[in-house]
Amino acid sequence: MRKPTRKTKRRNRICSRKAYHHQISRRNKKEGRKRSRKRFKHRKTELQCPEIFSLDSNFDEVVSALAEVREQSKVQRNKSSEQVFILLQNIQEISPAGALVLVAEIFRWTKIPTARRLKAASPSQWNPEVRKLLNDMGFFELLGLGAFAQMNTNNEGIRYVKFRTGKKSDGEAPVELLTDDLEPLVGEMPDNHYLYAAVTEAMTNVRQHAYQHDRVVTNWWLSASHHAEKEEVRILVYDQGSGIPGTLPKKLTQDVVSILRNDHAGLIEKAHDLARSASKEEHRGHGLKRDVRGYLERLNCCGYYRVISLRGEYTYKKLASGTSAEKHNHDNPLKGTLIEWSLTLPNE
Repeated sequence: MRKPTRKTKRRNRICSRKAYHHQISRRNKKEGRKRSRKRFKHRKTELQCPEIFSLDSNFDEVVSALAEVREQSKVQRNKSSEQVFILLQNIQEISPAGALVLVAEIFRWTKIPTARRLKAASPSQWNPEVRKLLNDMGFFELLGLGAFAQMNTNNEGIRYVKFRTGKKSDGEAPVELLTDDLEPLVGEMPDNHYLYAAVTEAMTNVRQHAYQHDRVVTNWWLSASHHAEKEEVRILVYDQGSGIPGTLPKKLTQDVVSILRNDHAGLIEKAHDLARSASKEEHRGHGLKRDVRGYLERLNCCGYYRVISLRGEYTYKKLASGTSAEKHNHDNPLKGTLIEWSLTLPNE
């Protein structure tokens, strides 16, 4: 065996030193990754909700909370290690309309495949009335909280209908709403065929006008509630599309649009003067004026019809003293369009 030369010995020492430092570097990197995973394991984001979750009395705070949920759903697309909680225990009062738009926003989150699942902490600590409304509307199933669905509540006078959702005009949805959910509670709804036309028209508007640029979710959501003591029924249809002010037909002249550009409530009112539906599709009606708002006008009962779209809100009221219309523009926009009928059933 030949004796190693001085040059060979030097090269061996250098290689041994490099191998040692490489081994130490790999060990440090591995331990660093473990520490990083441990930190991320306990890292979480909490989404706050206002105490009054109602579009009637707390519009700006509600739409700000909804905007934060949507923004976080975008941020969480590639953050699989971060926990996200929505703090529903902060809510002390919630309206059916507020609940439906919240359900729609959470539904949207679940349709982002790379986003981590949104969680709701401590359902046992929620306000009982809030818990009942969200449970009845299908919120517990949406967030995987079925174990808490049977918790008792004291709010037995109001029944809320589980939300339905779809991507196109569905002639069966309003029929099921009437026959399966409302008629067993309040008997024959007045002029069911008119309500059928109104709801299907609102749903069809989603497919025809609402979703022009959004490919994440192109759904409508439908729900209702019944207050036994007040004999009051509410029916809600919601979409997260472009909004009525942003999808007005060409029949509305550019002069009107330019004058009312920042008056979303005025644009909504103008949309009701147009027969938007010229197609001969199945279940298709004759627009906002005749079918959607017209249902309330045909009834022998009092109530109101309301549309909220972007920053505009338009309400048509039918009272014993007559009819009236109100318009209001908000500072912050509601993404999409919410249509609500509130009916006080006549005494027999």
